[in-house]
Amino acid sequence: MDVRSDDDEDLYQALAYSESITAWRLSGRRWLVHRRVEPLGEEGESGSSFSLEGRMPG
Repeated sequence: MDVRSDDDEDLYQALAYSESITAWRLSGRRWLVHRRVEPLGEEGESGSSFSLEGRMPG
């Protein structure tokens, strides 16, 4: 959560980003995980990554 203001007087909390995760179970009990992060608002860039993990992401 970010603290933001439209008029420099009233402050409010707003979501800063969203994240989505997709995972595939591979042989050998490992997981291929794809994470995607999207900024909400005018700042930042979206990004994504793949990783191998030993347990199911939660």
